[in-house]
Amino acid sequence: MTSPRISARTLLQETFATMGPLYASLLTINSPSLIFSALNSLGNLGSAGVAFNIIYSFVVIPLLSGAMIFYTYRSLTRNQVTVGQAFNQANKRLLHLILVYIMFVGLVFAGLIALIIPGLYVA
Repeated sequence: MTSPRISARTLLQETFATMGPLYASLLTINSPSLIFSALNSLGNLGSAGVAFNIIYSFVVIPLLSGAMIFYTYRSLTRNQVTVGQAFNQANKRLLHLILVYIMFVGLVFAGLIALIIPGLYVA
């Protein structure tokens, strides 16, 4: 039995057709990250920049990620959702999102220590 061949062009067209309507809303959800990046690149935050970075990294990033995941999931399952509802759902689960983010950062750091550093040493 032969299966139909998958064309990269067709796959991209279907992906853009499915995800296209979501781009504006996801950009709205992610706009605080863009604003923070612009402020951080100016370097005018001074000593408050360290505290701002810590709060941003461990509170804002999990909140925005949760809102984006919730919005994308609900939109792809054909459920009506607004950006505000996505933020409300992410805010309800903020503690869980922060804990998952800390575990994610820890696993990435452990992978760096376990794989990259020994690889550089052997090389």
